[in-house]
Amino acid sequence: MIKEKGSVRYYGKPGWSNLIRIDYHGSKEVPKGT
Repeated sequence: MIKEKGSVRYYGKPGWSNLIRIDYHGSKEVPKGT
């Protein structure tokens, strides 16, 4: 799965709110909610 800062945005289309938030934190990990 894509777990990169820049790619997170593209991967988080359905739930960009969660993925983008994680990216800002610097965790670079996909949330379990998704």
